[in-house]
Amino acid sequence: MPADRKKSCLIVGFGSIGKRHARVKSELCGQSFAVYSRRNVDFNTTFTCLKEAVKNFQPDYIVVANRTFEHIDDV
Repeated sequence: MPADRKKSCLIVGFGSIGKRHARVKSELCGQSFAVYSRRNVDFNTTFTCLKEAVKNFQPDYIVVANRTFEHIDDV
């Protein structure tokens, strides 16, 4: 990956913690983001299927920010 290319991030879960991750990383790094959520959320790039999100968005890394007991099911 070229050094000047910003990394892309997929955020799993978009409650208060997921929103905070998106805000902070956007302010600090200007990264591109997508969100995977089972709920209908207000965000530019969203997915309701995790496999589809990974395949189509191809994130450089993933932040798991959903409810703790759901981590194992989603990952």
